Parts: sequence; C-alpha cells; structure tokens
Amino acid sequence: MDVWFTLFVMLAAVMVAVGGALLLVSYLMILPASFNFGWKQWVPTLLLPIIGPLWFVRQHRPEFNRAEKQMIAAVVLLALVGAMMLIWGPYFVDRALANARIPE
Repeated sequence: MDVWFTLFVMLAAVMVAVGGALLLVSYLMILPASFNFGWKQWVPTLLLPIIGPLWFVRQHRPEFNRAEKQMIAAVVLLALVGAMMLIWGPYFVDRALANARIPE
C-alpha cells in the first residue's frame, strides 16, 4: 500500500468526521430553537437541509453566531472532501489498477 494513499484516506476520513460532527452539533442547536419561534420559522429549517438552518440563523443573528460558524465550517470541510475525492481519487484508482495483478 502506498503512503500517499494512506495519508489521503486518513485526511479525508478526519475531515468527514469533523465536518459531520460540526454539522450535527449545529443542527442540534438550531432545530430545537427554531420551534420556539413558530411554524413559519421551523418548517423551512426542518425541510431545507443546509439552507433552512442558515436562513434561520441569519434572521436571529446575535443569538446563533456560534451555530452559524459551525455550520459554515462543516459545509466547507465536507465540500473540500468532495473536491479531494474528485481531484485525487481517480489518480489513486489508476495507480491501484496499474499495480493490481489479475489472475489468469
């Protein structure tokens, strides 16, 4: 196994774990709070995955600055992982296929 592939997988796994944890924590802060502001606030927050909670946080800015920063950081981390997979993923697949021995 290649050292660079191992580093690539480890970096992607850590970024997905941190981004997912930040996303989950920010949702757990935003969703219950949105129920306190009436159905016009919690319906978009509940039904629109990323845009709804960010919209809610923008309307109630001073209270939810931390949740907004966490959600934005989570989205950025998950987007970076997706970009990494699209950019370097095919490179590692080609290298793995070139090194694979197909039994005859």
